[in-house]
Amino acid sequence: YVIYIDDTAPKKPQAFEEFEYRILHNLPQLDPVLRAFEVILKRMWDIYDPPCARSIFSSVMQFTVFACIEPTMQQTGELVVGAQRLPWFIRQRSGLGVAYACFTFPKNLNLPFMEYVQAIPDMEYWIDVANDLFSFYKEEIVGEDTNFAHTRARVDHKSAMQVVGEFVEELLTCRSVIHTVLGRHPEILKIWIASENGYIAWHLSQARYRLQEIGLSV
Repeated sequence: YVIYIDDTAPKKPQAFEEFEYRILHNLPQLDPVLRAFEVILKRMWDIYDPPCARSIFSSVMQFTVFACIEPTMQQTGELVVGAQRLPWFIRQRSGLGVAYACFTFPKNLNLPFMEYVQAIPDMEYWIDVANDLFSFYKEEIVGEDTNFAHTRARVDHKSAMQVVGEFVEELLTCRSVIHTVLGRHPEILKIWIASENGYIAWHLSQARYRLQEIGLSV
């Protein structure tokens, strides 16, 4: 669903811009894929505790809206050097880091909220920025410059490659924090490590990222 939204929303935004409105007003969706996705989203409360279910829902809503507007945001106004919080503000909303982090903690684990919420900020950053790292090559070779790396580079007055280098260090730091927080519950840490490894393997296996062109594959 999210790949479909990411690929389709910028080209035909109306159905995606109205997605949340139509859910809240009990109106039929304009796109059959979104109709099916709505059904799945409403099931989140059956699988996750209310804080996680709400976080997943709000993360998906923000992602859908920003999938429509992010590609053109920088065409409507110049980025100001020094507005350092803006790139991450945009990336948080155009990513699904919180949703994917919450997927790790279904309610049948019976884990208290405070036992895992402390890891979610770093999980969100790791998920979103790891995706940016794996996406950078395919976006760079077609001249795409509205991504997090380029946006942050402009406001920080750096090159995109410098920012990508910073991503690597930041991802390692996030991973360390996540493992420390979740390490108090070895069974939960084991689940996260499996998700972490699967997330990396999935990116390496997908032709859309073109990583095999630079010798990266599973």
